[in-house]
Amino acid sequence: MSKVHIAVRIAEEQGISREKAMQVLDHLAEMACSHAHEGFVFPGIGKLTVTTHRARKRRDPTTGKLVEMPPRRVVKFRVSRGARAPSRRGRPARKGRSSA
Repeated sequence: MSKVHIAVRIAEEQGISREKAMQVLDHLAEMACSHAHEGFVFPGIGKLTVTTHRARKRRDPTTGKLVEMPPRRVVKFRVSRGARAPSRRGRPARKGRSSA
């Protein structure tokens, strides 16, 4: 679903204009970006967190030399358990995994 589709659906269900729904989504995105380092939670959907990847060595594919990569911060999205469960409905369990 694209941002426009989400905004149209919100506008129809809440009885507001499409422009107002787009403003709400834009504001939500701004809040999520500015507060991700604190752990921004989308209730019932998931959580944005910032983690630090450690420094490591990688091989440069063009020269073949080992290059030191500095530590870096990345944003991760963790899907909540409640949002994860419905996506597995109707699918057979994978081999080696319990269907709990």
